[in-house]
Amino acid sequence: MSTKAIHLELAGDLSTVSFLGALTRFVGRRGRPVEIWSDNRTIFRGACHELQRLLKAADIDWGLIKGHLALEGIVWNFIPPSAPYFGGLWEAGVKSIKMHLHCVAGPRRLTYEEFSTLLVSVEAVLNSRPLAPPSGDLSDLDALTSSHFLIGTSSTSLAQPVDPAVNLEHSTHWDLVKGMRDRYWVRCSREYLNTLLQRLKWRRLQPNFRVGDFVVIVDASLLRPHGQWPMGRVVAVYPGADGLVRTVTVRTATGEYMRPIVKLARLPLTASSPDVALPADSTAA
Repeated sequence: MSTKAIHLELAGDLSTVSFLGALTRFVGRRGRPVEIWSDNRTIFRGACHELQRLLKAADIDWGLIKGHLALEGIVWNFIPPSAPYFGGLWEAGVKSIKMHLHCVAGPRRLTYEEFSTLLVSVEAVLNSRPLAPPSGDLSDLDALTSSHFLIGTSSTSLAQPVDPAVNLEHSTHWDLVKGMRDRYWVRCSREYLNTLLQRLKWRRLQPNFRVGDFVVIVDASLLRPHGQWPMGRVVAVYPGADGLVRTVTVRTATGEYMRPIVKLARLPLTASSPDVALPADSTAA
């Protein structure tokens, strides 16, 4: 909940047994969680009761390991029934997955293995989204992502060219999965950048760009491999006569470029200068 990291696990059906299998695979790869938060659905309630039954039936001397269980036990929390907005944090992640996945997959049928491969690719894309710069060093062009909290580094993917225009109607097996993955990456990356580029009303207070800001360059023509975002550091700003910055110089891994601020997405957690009051008729972004 603090890192916005996402783990996708494919389940065969909506039964309690299937969910317990998915939970077992999750714990085996990610470790035992301290808390689980979930919707108040029958499948989750059934899994919780089943786990409690197995623990009570086990031949264990609870007195000897009472303290250990207090540290290793899992606390299962349920939100109120018919109140999905209580789980808005994870529902936002579900929305990011389902909306684009529905558009990309459409009516196409995938095998269990193909669908599992596609979900892992989607997971890597979502966990590669830049959150904040790890340091204030102007030469540091890496971003902190959700993957750093899961595997200690950024998401890695096979270096393959991205071709979202490939015809999926005549593709099969791996070519079909690769085409869906490419299209998902393009759609998801553009949507994430749009959320960073929300433009407020001109009469509202907005911070000026300043040297050292960590930004993502918005360029629809850049078809980069999955999980690789065009990032850079602001090394020079050019304020106008009214003191507002509309153009900056950005240092990237391939050189320095002058860009308008409307083509730059500043990460939400980047420290910025004090707010600058904009006049009501200003056209600055």
